[in-house]
Amino acid sequence: MRLAYKEDDDSAAAVVKHLEPVRDYVPTPWMIGGDMHTAIPSFVRAPPSPAPAYRREFVDVCLGGRIALDWLGEARPGVTGGRHVLILLHGLTGGSHETYVQFMAIEAAHKHNMAVVVMNARGCAETALASAQGYCGCWTEDVRQVAALVRERAGPKARVFAAGFSLGAGVLSKYLVEEGSDSKIDAGASLCPSLDFVRSVATMESPMHAVTYNRVLRDALLAYFERHAESIERFGNPKGIDFDRVRRSRLVREFDGAVVAPMFGYDSAWDYYHDATTAPFLATRVAVPLLTLSAADDPICDVRGVPTEAAAKNPRLFLGVTSEGGHVAWSTGMDAQGKYWYPDVCLRFFDAVAKGMAPGRAAGIEPRVGRASVGAGARPGPVTIGITGDASGRKRVIGLSD
Repeated sequence: MRLAYKEDDDSAAAVVKHLEPVRDYVPTPWMIGGDMHTAIPSFVRAPPSPAPAYRREFVDVCLGGRIALDWLGEARPGVTGGRHVLILLHGLTGGSHETYVQFMAIEAAHKHNMAVVVMNARGCAETALASAQGYCGCWTEDVRQVAALVRERAGPKARVFAAGFSLGAGVLSKYLVEEGSDSKIDAGASLCPSLDFVRSVATMESPMHAVTYNRVLRDALLAYFERHAESIERFGNPKGIDFDRVRRSRLVREFDGAVVAPMFGYDSAWDYYHDATTAPFLATRVAVPLLTLSAADDPICDVRGVPTEAAAKNPRLFLGVTSEGGHVAWSTGMDAQGKYWYPDVCLRFFDAVAKGMAPGRAAGIEPRVGRASVGAGARPGPVTIGITGDASGRKRVIGLSD
């Protein structure tokens, strides 16, 4: 794995040295290319046996919302016993049932003695919407509330960590950028994050991907919408979502333009993607250790959006890229049921932070309200986070239209 970090910082170098035993990714040899790495684990890999024994806790969140927290191995949900806590954030329309989440949860709980909780986003993991408000890649309010809740329960000596996958990785990165020094999370790991949403959308709309990955993700979004359409209508559809336009969506971008943009106060899907892009802010806004893991052959989140140069400016950034691995996969071993590589890397990274090897929290980075929070009516402005400028001009550069 190529790992960008601040090489002249002793603490950052100590973290990298601690990662050495697990740093090298050895892929399943017969999986060739990002498509195989991505698709085979998604469709073939069996969940861990025995499956995680979650205990569910419902938490009321802002704007009348309710989310489910699934705790692993706790006698009572939310009882951490003084252990370090790991919050897991799933990918698009996923939940605690996802295989990639379950393997990480089990490794953290059983091998590292962590208290583990999966935060299921609004309307995910067989939960109903309690209001007309959904979630998106910029919606950090629920993470903010859950992180504060977990921080309070964990106690002063325990560390609170978080790991996000795909869309959840982007949300985690967005939270850390917005919170700055006030982050209730002590360290994060973002796996296959889209740090440049505009670039990733361009990749997703290439001719081959438009009829494969884009269609699969669009179908997942439409299924999510149909599950909750009646609830949105029952709560008065306050954002004026055009249901017919939603159902005509051929691409993820068209769905985001029909649902996410009005729900969170964006002018268009492109406006949303610009705001969701965190790459320009990692060097100056992230105040706690953050590990990102990406694969060069990821067909969904374009690795070219990883700002490896930012690591030289911030000793808390560790930006890793493997040559293979696909999207949230990184299979090892000889068969399709082989072990995932990423849990060992992420958990050893958290171990380094817990042992005091990593650079300390940066002071003086004031929290800033995100545009999605303002647009959804969760918090007042000012709007200060997000890429500004002529979104239409950038669309022309990459040859796409809204």
